[in-house]
Amino acid sequence: MVYLSRNPNGHVAAFHTLEGLPDEVIAVRYTNGTVAKAKITLISGFLKGGTFYTRQEAADQVDARRNR
Repeated sequence: MVYLSRNPNGHVAAFHTLEGLPDEVIAVRYTNGTVAKAKITLISGFLKGGTFYTRQEAADQVDARRNR
């Protein structure tokens, strides 16, 4: 399952953020609702052309393009 990072207003965030993720991937929330910790099964990454890339896979692709 892929979850897009979202701003409090519901728009897609420009950067990774834990706020707005569903409870199923959150391990701990503070009493005010702010995310304290995500589950270790959550993998951050990026979507490009409908394909999910982990952070490492995305970095490897950038390096490969630089080294052509």
